[in-house]
Amino acid sequence: MTARKYIRQDEGDEGDVDTYLADVGRYPLLSMEEEQELGRRIRRGDGEARRRMILCNLRLVISVAKNYLDRGLSFMDLVEEGNIGLMKAVERYKPEKGFKFSTYALWWIRQAIRRALLNKARNIRIPSHMMDVMNQWRKAMHEMTQSMGRQPSPEEIAIRLNLPAEKAAAVQRAMEVQNNISESTLDEVSLEHLQEAIAENQERRLPEDYNIFKGRLEHAISTVLTRREEIVLRLRYGFCRRPEHITLEEIGRRLGLTRERVRQIEQQALTRLWTYFMGGDVQPPVPSRKPDVPDIENMLARLRRRETLAFSKTETGGVRQQPGAGNGNEGQGGSWKKASGKRSSKPRGKRRKR
Repeated sequence: MTARKYIRQDEGDEGDVDTYLADVGRYPLLSMEEEQELGRRIRRGDGEARRRMILCNLRLVISVAKNYLDRGLSFMDLVEEGNIGLMKAVERYKPEKGFKFSTYALWWIRQAIRRALLNKARNIRIPSHMMDVMNQWRKAMHEMTQSMGRQPSPEEIAIRLNLPAEKAAAVQRAMEVQNNISESTLDEVSLEHLQEAIAENQERRLPEDYNIFKGRLEHAISTVLTRREEIVLRLRYGFCRRPEHITLEEIGRRLGLTRERVRQIEQQALTRLWTYFMGGDVQPPVPSRKPDVPDIENMLARLRRRETLAFSKTETGGVRQQPGAGNGNEGQGGSWKKASGKRSSKPRGKRRKR
């Protein structure tokens, strides 16, 4: 079944859908040069340029909206919400950043649609007695964090509240549901968009342009992030320095932090990077939020594949090693060859004493 037939089947009034799809099809797609020219005119307050940018990208909203059918909103409702996101993208687009408008607008369209679906999902109700236990859980976690100097484990909180294992598990599930409903989908989509934006720029830019882009990434990591966020990202993803990942546990051991705290710092840093690349003001991330990072590893793999990165076993990406810490290759099943970008298949043996 074609997408158009499926959409018509989803709607009660097929005529309205057909008319809308036909009207949208009358507006041609824009080239990247046209998008950037319109973007510059829009920044100068040109209303006609704004109108043309919106009309020529309405089909982009349709392509996104059809992916969210059968989730509680009709197709035309999804399109209406997506069009609101499109208009926001038109107002905020900065052509000097070097991104295609369609790539930039995808995030705003998805955000608007997902928020509309999220609002519809708020009908999920958590029982009042469970809400009371959840409040006690949060209070205990805060007090224990203050007294212990670290975030307590769920088992420690359950012992503090004298909760059986089954009850503690139920509380954690309820809190997860509440967080998924109440927190904004901004972070989730923005980081996904960062992946898409970087990947698209890599594919279409010339090598010298890519070097400029890579330089901007390095600049953002060094200036936008806090020192701790920079250290975690460099160790975790090998931003511009190392070609391999290091686990959260290993980073925690090096920095004297828990695995969960390292994960939180990682999410905060990635959120800041997206804000920088999308042209927004850099705002400190909200610690209580838990933004998802879908497929971020694939994004970073694309970055690393563009060039061969020199690697030294004694380096840690500009970060001083903790006493007794290795070089990040422990348990990796091999060593990295210098400037080769490939692993040696020869297993690592014991060093000979001289």
